[in-house]
Amino acid sequence: MLKNRNRKPQFIHIHITFPSREMALGLARVLVKERLVACAQIFKGITSVYQWDGKIEEQTEVLLALKTVHDKYALIEEKVVASHPYETPEVVSFQLDDGSKKYYEWIETHVQDEHQY
Repeated sequence: MLKNRNRKPQFIHIHITFPSREMALGLARVLVKERLVACAQIFKGITSVYQWDGKIEEQTEVLLALKTVHDKYALIEEKVVASHPYETPEVVSFQLDDGSKKYYEWIETHVQDEHQY
C-alpha cells in the first residue's frame, strides 16, 4: 500500500556498532517507537578488528541493523551521534535494490507518521 507517492521510496539498511547489547537495544526501542525505523535487529558477539591511534585493536561488539527509508537517515544519524559512546561511531547505510514488494510496503507503513495511514 504505497500511499499517494509521486516517487518510490528508497529502502535502506543502516548498520551501527555498539559496545553492548543494552545500548543497542535502547536506541532500537526509541527508533521503532518514533517510527524512524520499521525494524531493528541486534547481532551480538561480532568481532571488530581496526586501527585506532596507530594501534591494531580488536573488540567484541554488537551490530544494530535497521530497516527504514532513506528520508529518515539524517535524523537517525543525528540521534546516534548525539548519544553514542564512541568518538567515531559506525553509522553506514546500504541501499536495498531488490526485495519483496509486500515487505517494502510493510516498512513504508511503519515509518510513516501515525496520521498518514
